[in-house]
Amino acid sequence: MQRNDNYTIEEIVVKTPKSTIFTVQTYFVGLVALSVLFLVLLNIYALRPIGFGNIALNEFGIVFIAPVMVIQKIVVDVWGKNTAYKISLFALVCQIVVILLTLLALALPVDDARAEMAYNFKLVFESHWRIVLASILAFIVATLCNIYIFDKVKAYCQSRIKENIIFFLAAIISTLIAQLADDSTFNILAYAPIGLTSYEFDWRTVFMTLFVGAGLQILLEAFIVGSFAMHFSKRIKRKLVQNQIQMSSVFHKYDAMV
Repeated sequence: MQRNDNYTIEEIVVKTPKSTIFTVQTYFVGLVALSVLFLVLLNIYALRPIGFGNIALNEFGIVFIAPVMVIQKIVVDVWGKNTAYKISLFALVCQIVVILLTLLALALPVDDARAEMAYNFKLVFESHWRIVLASILAFIVATLCNIYIFDKVKAYCQSRIKENIIFFLAAIISTLIAQLADDSTFNILAYAPIGLTSYEFDWRTVFMTLFVGAGLQILLEAFIVGSFAMHFSKRIKRKLVQNQIQMSSVFHKYDAMV
């Protein structure tokens, strides 16, 4: 590495304010971590059904679907759909690892004194293979729909509508289709009355949870997108521009020295 006035480019970068250079990376890592966290929580709280009397509405895990989909949209808006696919794949792998660790925990022996604790753990976390498979496939289908449709709608509206409206409109359209795809895949594979398990619903309940879930999801995501996601996405984009300017300045300084 050439030097002039006892400085290398690495030393110039060190002297550059880190709040500018590393903020975007911090946001990115944070979004990846939140995506994994919300997906794991989604699958845990999906074990808690919600309903009234004989009416099944959905599972509490639906609360965590909206943040996962919003994170996917922010990543698409800032870094592009390919990066969003990669983050979602990483989150899915983490989900599968958690499932495998749960199966391992259930298979391990337990002493007599704590047999009741192990039994309670089994009651909570043991799921039929059909539900586990439905959960994984539903996430894949919903992710593909959410990312692809958001990207396409946003690109189509780019020169036709104001930026804020574009993000909101693309988010709502992609959420509607992705959530219907998610609930359709999961409810039919997991609960359709085809005689495989004792967890099955009648078709009326399957479609009730489907449409109630989609409606709740759209309302929840509309609130998150309107109050948080659009502003957060803009903030990251501004930081990216600042990074480019800052790094350009660093290299100009170095070029002037060598």
